[in-house]
Amino acid sequence: MFAKTIITVLALGITIVGLLYFFNTGDYFVFAIGMAIYFLATISGSICKRFNR
Repeated sequence: MFAKTIITVLALGITIVGLLYFFNTGDYFVFAIGMAIYFLATISGSICKRFNR
């Protein structure tokens, strides 16, 4: 649980940095990576519960 929290906070930081980078340059690649990591961290709990059944 602690590892998931750290990954989520890091993904949120990457997303914020990517959003600021997007406003400066117009490149949204870092923002998209941050959102993808955040999405994967969010659904990982339900995926693990499904496999443990």
